Amino acid sequence: MEQVSRLSSALAALSLRSADRVGKRPTVAGRPHVSNEGSILIGDDLHLGCRPVRSHLIAGPGAVIEIGHRVHISFGAAISAQRAVRIGDDTSIGPYAVIMDGDFHRVGDRQAAGEL
Repeated sequence: MEQVSRLSSALAALSLRSADRVGKRPTVAGRPHVSNEGSILIGDDLHLGCRPVRSHLIAGPGAVIEIGHRVHISFGAAISAQRAVRIGDDTSIGPYAVIMDGDFHRVGDRQAAGEL
């Protein structure tokens, strides 16, 4: 059983390999979309659900996503940072939740890129 657990954690870490730090004992159900142009820091005991719908972690240029210890993120969730998003310890995020620190467009003009 312990060997299966280690293999599961190794596979989870592999799917989160573009993160700057992945804590101990991560579990990932499915394949997340991870795009890291800044910094993604993940604490211990993360559970990231990606089935039946893929979850996303997206850090823009110079942005930071910090995920605390014992965080459960359900399927279809999207976490995106233009500057910084911090999720504290012992947090549960439900399916299809969207957490963003910007809306990626200018007010009044959805075609124009947002300003930082």
